[in-house]
Amino acid sequence: MDTINKTLTPKLFLRTIRIIHFTIVLGSTLFAIIVFNLSSNWSVVIKNNQDSFFIAVPVCAVFSIIAGPLMFRHLISKVKNNASLKVKLLTFQTASIVKWAMIEAAAMFSIIAAMLSNDSFYFIIGAFLISYLMTQHPTKRKIKKALVLDYNLLYAFNQEDTALI
Repeated sequence: MDTINKTLTPKLFLRTIRIIHFTIVLGSTLFAIIVFNLSSNWSVVIKNNQDSFFIAVPVCAVFSIIAGPLMFRHLISKVKNNASLKVKLLTFQTASIVKWAMIEAAAMFSIIAAMLSNDSFYFIIGAFLISYLMTQHPTKRKIKKALVLDYNLLYAFNQEDTALI
């Protein structure tokens, strides 16, 4: 297979990170659809003191929405200003996967809580988190903004078929 030995180009990087994001969103969405269709007797019970998920699910959701981008920025800030474009892009990819995984984990937790309790309140939180995850898709503009590329790196990034060093 020749695809293993392909050199990394900005175009290939963007396609790869978009596929990663798409598969994370697709997996979460399919899981939610399956759980929704398998469960019956959905109800909304917002004030249920007997339910251990009542506090855990919203706290986990808020935590993932706040901590995901913070962790992303922290990982991006660790890359040196004089690092190569390849290093910066791979750091962006790692940071993005960490952020997406935090959001996905909270969404899965919400959906599992909904499945176990038959409470659609948790399912709605999970659906909101999946929707939020969809908005986090990678674009060239977002990559340029997050990495704050200088003129030379920006020029190299715009040369889509040029191999990265």
